[in-house]
Amino acid sequence: MGWFGRGQKKKTAPVGDRATESDVRHAYRLLLQRDPDPAGLAHHVCRVREGVPLAELIRQFVHSDEYHALKERERLEEEQVVDLGGYQLLVPTRDPDFGSNIYAFKEYEAPVRKALRECLRPGDTFIDIGANIGVMTFLGASIVGASGRVIAVEPNPENVQLLYRNIVLNGSTRVEVLPLAASDRRSVFSLTGRSNTHLTAPQGARGGGHLVQSVPLDDLLGDLPRLDLVKLDVEGHEPPALNGMMRVLTRHRPTTVTEFNPRCLSVQRQEPDEYLRQILALYPSVRVISPFGDDERFERAEDVLQFWERRDGEVTAQGLLPRGLLHFDLVAVAG
Repeated sequence: MGWFGRGQKKKTAPVGDRATESDVRHAYRLLLQRDPDPAGLAHHVCRVREGVPLAELIRQFVHSDEYHALKERERLEEEQVVDLGGYQLLVPTRDPDFGSNIYAFKEYEAPVRKALRECLRPGDTFIDIGANIGVMTFLGASIVGASGRVIAVEPNPENVQLLYRNIVLNGSTRVEVLPLAASDRRSVFSLTGRSNTHLTAPQGARGGGHLVQSVPLDDLLGDLPRLDLVKLDVEGHEPPALNGMMRVLTRHRPTTVTEFNPRCLSVQRQEPDEYLRQILALYPSVRVISPFGDDERFERAEDVLQFWERRDGEVTAQGLLPRGLLHFDLVAVAG
């Protein structure tokens, strides 16, 4: 650590922006989590006396090999293997979106997993759109077996790495990963959020967040010889994703399991009732399931929406969720 700055040009700064010897000691403790070694301390104190900016001192620490090795060790400590019944999953235990819950309860979205077990068969082809780290992907792989095929569509680069790790963990040679965002056009979006990310318009070439490529899945998967089940959960971007694979859906008529979350749809400027009509234009009815034991079948979009409004009020009154946060999952089967 002490010598990584050698050979770099001096950078001086106004007095108020310069690093201090105290900053050097704090950088060791806060960033490298150790006391400074004599050689490293002497090197950085020399730089401080030359007027190195505080920002440059921080940059040197966070770009050092030691800092990156520390972060990698922390990542390995935070990822734990969880048995989800028939398959295993490497999960980030400190992830507040879902990883910590999976690690604690060994379960995630039980109604959706139950629906997949009911609908998938050995030899099937399954597309998991919004695969995250693979809870449904590897459940599907455990069911379709060596003669089946699973395609995981996931744009979040951190989740993609966990998908690859979970392929290795489970020996799932029939799982393929498309590290892209499913949409109705080829474009570039920004990912916002943590693990359960959603798509937003990029804030220019130098804007924040991860930028990801979007693609209509018809462009990539239009030649699939078969398709038996699609799971679609992309935090409110479901309508464009569905539009972008309309050819493959109408050709194969797969069972579709999709999230219906009015709050997420509205955030993405999608109309919840229009998404219901989009689904019911493809399928004669939808089965509505939820984490609260709901299991009803509807043929009209307005009936689903009325049912959601009633149930949202009920779970809110019971103190189970804040108003507007109820989501359903829809199971649609071709007639």
